[in-house]
Formats: sequence, structure tokens, C-alpha cells
Amino acid sequence: MPGLRGLLRALLSGHVPHDRSDEHAARQLAALRSRAGEDLASAPPLPPDPPDDDDLPAPREPTPAPVLAAPVRAVPPYAAGVARVLDPTTPLPLAMSLLWRLRRADLRRVADARRLPRPLVAAARRRLGQP
Repeated sequence: MPGLRGLLRALLSGHVPHDRSDEHAARQLAALRSRAGEDLASAPPLPPDPPDDDDLPAPREPTPAPVLAAPVRAVPPYAAGVARVLDPTTPLPLAMSLLWRLRRADLRRVADARRLPRPLVAAARRRLGQP
């Protein structure tokens, strides 16, 4: 059947022999132009050329990040610790934690104090070896 083969080839190529309308002609012309690249939109303009190496500033070498030292823990002077232990408004847990740092003379002051909490006075006496 040579007629069917020709019709099949025509259909596959996009040519329809029995369509003789103006729309068909316009479609065929558009297809031909598309294949030729005539209907493509113009390409956008190219970007400008990069500047020459002489025009560029010299690259900066990265500076190393400064090494930060660990934060220094402020240690109060000895006299400040003694004053805090002898202050009756100092919370008892804080005063007890500072008690072990006191010297013997300051422990005696705590053991003899009358206005300090009784557990603090008793702990100072125990550290001194007093009953």
C-alpha cells in the first residue's frame, strides 16, 4: 500500500496534503522559519569584558582571627572574702563556702562573733578544733 506509506510519511513530517487552508500555510512557514532560526528572539547583549589584571587591586591576604583568651575569673581579694563571711546578711551557703579559705585569726573572729548565724559559728569553731 504505497498510498498509506506516503500519507504516514507526510503526517510524520508535519505535512498534511489535504489541508490547503491559509492557517496551514502559516504554520508551515512558521515551522520553516523556526528550523532556520529566523523567528528566534535576538540574544541579550554580552556582558562587558572583565578588567585587565593591571586594573584590579592587589588581593588582600586574610588576617588570622585574634585568639581570645579565656575570660579571667575575678578572684576577690582576701579582705573582701573575710568581710563577706563576717557580714550577717551574706547568704549562709556563700559564707560557708568562703569559710575554708580563711586564716586562723579570721576563723577566730568568726567563731567569736555573736551576730552571725549559729551554723556558721559552729563550722568556724570546728575548723579551729574548738568544741
